[in-house]
Amino acid sequence: MNFSIINASEKDLEYIRKIIKANIMEFAEELSDKDLNDISIHVNKDSKKYLNSFKILVAENKIIGCFSVLKTEDGILLNEIYIEEEYRKKGIATSVIKTILKEEQHICLWVYKGNNPAISLYKKLGFKIVDETKIRYFMKY
Repeated sequence: MNFSIINASEKDLEYIRKIIKANIMEFAEELSDKDLNDISIHVNKDSKKYLNSFKILVAENKIIGCFSVLKTEDGILLNEIYIEEEYRKKGIATSVIKTILKEEQHICLWVYKGNNPAISLYKKLGFKIVDETKIRYFMKY
């Protein structure tokens, strides 16, 4: 599928906040009301702070997803990647990650343990689980 990648701007902030929260609600298990409130505060505050790290995916003249990469001391953190449901399983996330891998050989990410499709994709692309918390895996390439 053909798509383009553009830099996120202020007008994309609400979309970014919405998808980060949706991703958490879909895959994070056993979160208390306090956890959910803390997450909402964090997302609202930090999404603007990290806006310049986000890229928007566009196809057919509409936003189909986004992703965020942050520089770390030893490579890149794939901080977020989200594809709208109707555009999943079309190779978009794979293409985005392979593009990042061409530019950087040291990539890490966090993924919710309940997000089996993403875990399978990351493993297929060569990522390994190196640590975990109660609800997420930490993976490295």
